[in-house]
Amino acid sequence: MAAKKKPASRNKKASAQPTPARAASKTTRTRLQRSDEDKIRLVRQVMESGNQSAEIKKLGIYPNQFYDWKKKYGAQLSGVVAPTARQKLGRVDSASRTVADEAKAYIQGKAALLNRLRSQRSELDELISQLES
Repeated sequence: MAAKKKPASRNKKASAQPTPARAASKTTRTRLQRSDEDKIRLVRQVMESGNQSAEIKKLGIYPNQFYDWKKKYGAQLSGVVAPTARQKLGRVDSASRTVADEAKAYIQGKAALLNRLRSQRSELDELISQLES
């Protein structure tokens, strides 16, 4: 009786050989190696910008990578503070003004607007009266 031949199994060494497509893709993808100083500089630049997500995209950094760097180098970035929404809009930080000051400024702004509208109304009334006569 003849011995049965086992089916040819895949040779692991043969499958580990890179195919031309795999070899080509490996040559086109290169990882950018950044120094710690570069990473700290980039994190500082993103944090100081007004729009972090836009800055991350502009720099070509993956968001998860940025947050990993931020966590890793956070101690070295103690002086960097991200701008608040009020600072981005050019408003005064609410901690520096009391609620009463903010209310007073709001009322004064409304009063100035009302006075300007009243003067424009009187001018319009004069023009209408001239047109009717």
